[in-house]
Amino acid sequence: MLALRRVERHATWLVTLLLLLAAGFIRFYRVTDSVHPDSLLWFRRTQVFWRMLGEGNFGDTYRAPHPGVMLMWLSGLVMKLNGTLEASIDPRGLFALKVPGALLGSLAAGLTYPLARACLGKAQWAVAFLLAVFLATEPFLLEQSRMAHLDMAALGFAWLGVWLSMLAYERSSPVSAWGAGALFGMACLTKLSLAPIPATLMSILLVASALTRFRDRRGLIVAVLATLGAVLTMFALWPALWVSPSATLQRMLREASEVSGREHGTRDPGVMFYVNYALHSTPIETLALTLVGLASLSGWRGLPAQPRKHLVWVCLSLLPCIVLVASMPKKLSRYVLPVTPVLCVLASVGLAWIVRRAQAWRKLAPQLIVAGVGLLLVARYARSVWILPSAQCSGLPGSSCERPSDMYFMRSVA
Repeated sequence: MLALRRVERHATWLVTLLLLLAAGFIRFYRVTDSVHPDSLLWFRRTQVFWRMLGEGNFGDTYRAPHPGVMLMWLSGLVMKLNGTLEASIDPRGLFALKVPGALLGSLAAGLTYPLARACLGKAQWAVAFLLAVFLATEPFLLEQSRMAHLDMAALGFAWLGVWLSMLAYERSSPVSAWGAGALFGMACLTKLSLAPIPATLMSILLVASALTRFRDRRGLIVAVLATLGAVLTMFALWPALWVSPSATLQRMLREASEVSGREHGTRDPGVMFYVNYALHSTPIETLALTLVGLASLSGWRGLPAQPRKHLVWVCLSLLPCIVLVASMPKKLSRYVLPVTPVLCVLASVGLAWIVRRAQAWRKLAPQLIVAGVGLLLVARYARSVWILPSAQCSGLPGSSCERPSDMYFMRSVA
């Protein structure tokens, strides 16, 4: 029995490593071949952030209301290593700026498998594996992972924090709760608009405990520890809060409100902008499996109540964030990124349900079922490789593929 558990553990981490490598390849391969104009903004902000650190002017580490702190920390570390921290932007500097998104995109996909498997139970390993593969190969997530911007890095932190919170709840693990809080703090330091994700999940956990009249205190404990962990992480990693926490937070909230309240060049296109974008940017197989997942999540007897509850909580935690960005006048395609993991969750449940139903149909050989699923997953990965190396790799509606994607463009704008 002990030997079997050891084999299972090794197999889990081997699969995780392969997922990380597969996700990392399509995110880091020729990642500097294209440029987004915002790269120039964050390159300068990162240089100033680190210069203020060196000079001890901690209050001036406030560079933007986003606030983008984790991107400046991670990119600055890479820039320091490759010698571009005090230089003009070049491919090495652009690579440093793209490391946070590509790294967090890879980690969010690969680490989903062991975390979801631990939360949902070993019997639901297929759902966990399919979810990780869908996250690794979804075009919109891949596109944003290859951009020098905040969205994928922030979502990666928040996504891993959600699953670590689920693990803390399931196993009554204070360590996991503190870790989830640290990840949530990093997510908010990267992009404040993702704060509704941890806030919603903590509310769900508190309600879960309240419904038992706090006889089951797991939700309460996780919510308290994760919230404390998030607050402490934010104060530990943002030097501006060391000097004047109240003034810094007030300035960030005021400027963030002003920025989000402004339309982005054109009049507010309305909520249908995001609906249309999600429909056009999501592959047909993901949309079809999402509908199957929606239907099967409530009626599939093969999915026990506990894992079903966790999957619903994960999806619900991301929805208020989507509602928030949809209500703001400023609308850009990348702001609806948090909806994609929800679609991936439902699609993985839908595909797992189809496999289970196919197995019950005796006319289909198990080998044929495995071959069909394998072919689908290989085709998704092949598509991901095919659309490289552009940062706006998928050519999705509303993406900036039409912008010049060369170093001349980057230097001319700089």
